[in-house]
Amino acid sequence: MKRVVLLIALTLLLLPAAFAYDGVAITEIESYTQLQPGEAGYYILEIENLDAKEYTLQISADPYAGLPSSYLQYVFVEPNYLVLEGHSTAELVVDLEPREDAPTQKRYRTYIEATALNDEDVSLTYDLQVFLMPPQDAISLELVNLPETVGPGEELSFSLALENKLHEDLSNIDLYVTIGDDLVEDSQTIELFDSQEKELTFSYLLPAYAPPEEQTISVRLYYDDTLAGSASASFVVEENLDISETVEIVEGFLYTEYRILQENLGNSQVSSSYSQDIPLLQSFFAAYSFDPAYDVGVVNSWVFNLEPGEEGELVITINYQPFLIGLLILLTLVAIFYYLFTRRVRIKKEVLKQKYSTEGVSHFKVLLHVKNMTNKPIKQVTIIDRLPKILRPKVSFPTVRPHGTEKGERGLRMMWKISELVAGEERILPYEVEAKLQVIGAISLPKALGKYKNKGKKMVQFKSNSSHLYSGVASPKEKKRKKKKS
Repeated sequence: MKRVVLLIALTLLLLPAAFAYDGVAITEIESYTQLQPGEAGYYILEIENLDAKEYTLQISADPYAGLPSSYLQYVFVEPNYLVLEGHSTAELVVDLEPREDAPTQKRYRTYIEATALNDEDVSLTYDLQVFLMPPQDAISLELVNLPETVGPGEELSFSLALENKLHEDLSNIDLYVTIGDDLVEDSQTIELFDSQEKELTFSYLLPAYAPPEEQTISVRLYYDDTLAGSASASFVVEENLDISETVEIVEGFLYTEYRILQENLGNSQVSSSYSQDIPLLQSFFAAYSFDPAYDVGVVNSWVFNLEPGEEGELVITINYQPFLIGLLILLTLVAIFYYLFTRRVRIKKEVLKQKYSTEGVSHFKVLLHVKNMTNKPIKQVTIIDRLPKILRPKVSFPTVRPHGTEKGERGLRMMWKISELVAGEERILPYEVEAKLQVIGAISLPKALGKYKNKGKKMVQFKSNSSHLYSGVASPKEKKRKKKKS
């Protein structure tokens, strides 16, 4: 209980002392103190009378502000005179601005002072400060003398006007120039003295493929890895339609080749064409690297769709060689066929009718023409001929007799042996037949058969042509002969 009474008594003794503080206090409400060159800052302050007594206050700014020795151009406070009742507050506004030549990246300090005119013991100084940052564009730059249009593949010239806004020398300024997305990229290092103005001239050769559209020039300056200034402008690249065409003709034996090369030297997509006369007969032997877009009569036309810088090639080939080769192969096959089927030993069977009557009695003669049509001698040639049994012949041999005859169920079989037939040699084997025919009309005689062995010991056989005998009537050939005679 005693402890509580003591605590209450101590509180009552200290309470008058807490509220008995004399004077004024200043607190900051709002401020703008980080300034770019040329900007003004401000403070909004609250001044409070801490006593119950009324004060008449004189508010004054730093008297050295605005002097040549100060980097602050001015410091103004409003109001600079006020009557502040006990325990009341008022608002003060302070405006201040650094000089234009004040170095940047520095802090500048000043103050205001509140003095009670009715109490010399009441006086308060409140410190103020501003920080002057480097200008957002430490270097001003402007693109000048930039043409409105430039042709692709031509020189683009322009100037860059520079001004150092900082009051210090600047070296190792990195300058970057970019034109379009990837048309031109350039960089260099420059320097600017304190407040120096400079004009730089640039000239760049635009690529021939630069697209015909508006292009942007961007210039950026970096100092101490910080963007110190930038500028941009635009111009228009003119359209250029330029096609280069070369035609190369390569000629050979029964062969002609046309090589047509077109190149788009402009900056826009171009559709171009090439025409060539291809006569109808020639067209059968022509081939193209790609098909013509259209043809009118003998005129064929091809279309090239070329992007800037792109090349297109057309190859026209007129080649008679495959036709000639095919013709030679055909002639060779014909020659081989002719050789195989004509250059051989041949038998020609000829029937000569000497007597005929309606009674069916006939006398005829058979000639076997054996000829070696090869270009080499043939040895041991055997010729076999036979007469059908229906003829029941009585055979006679006026000159060359056969080496053997035999009768069989099918008729009479006769065989001649020729020891050698030189190349081109022909032998005639005749025989005569008298027969009493059992039928009236045409009778087919069997083919004569020949055989020999070639150098490879392979048996080669050959046959004669078919022959016919007309019994009791005249043959068609004989009828024609009689008509001619009559």
